[in-house]
Amino acid sequence: MQSSREPHFKAAIHVLKYLKSDPTLGLFLSNAQTYDLKAHCDSDWASCPDSSKSFSGYLVLLGDCTISWKSKKQETVSLSFAEAEYRSIRNVVGELVWLRRLLIELTIPYTESFEGEALDLTVSCNCQFGAKDDSAQLYVRHHEEASTK
Repeated sequence: MQSSREPHFKAAIHVLKYLKSDPTLGLFLSNAQTYDLKAHCDSDWASCPDSSKSFSGYLVLLGDCTISWKSKKQETVSLSFAEAEYRSIRNVVGELVWLRRLLIELTIPYTESFEGEALDLTVSCNCQFGAKDDSAQLYVRHHEEASTK
C-alpha cells in the first residue's frame, strides 16, 4: 500500500483477525498441470436512481478459485448500454494484465477464457463509439499489446 493511513491499517488488522479466527478459510488450488484463467465482466446500465450512472463488475477465477473481483459505480454517465458494457471490460483489462505477468513470473501454466456481454459486443457487433470513447478503445488496445510482451 503506497500511501496507507490509519483506516487502511485497521482494515488490514481486521481482515487478519478474521482469517486467524477460522483456519479453514483460504484459497485452494488443485494440483492440475495448467489452470484456466477466467474473467467475467458485466454492467448494469443507468441503474443508479440518483445519478443515472452505471455499475460495472468483474470476477477473475484461476481454476475454480476466485482470485479477484470488483464492483463499482462508473465514474461517468454512459449514454448507451453498449458504452456501459465497454467501460466494464476496461475495468478488468488492467487486472488481467497484472495477473498474467504474475503467473508468468511464478511459472504457473495457464490458459485464458474471457466472458461477458462487453466482449461479445466489441467482437461480434463491431459497435461504433463516439469520439470520447476513442480513449477507451486505445486503453484496451494498449493493455492487450502490453500483455503479449
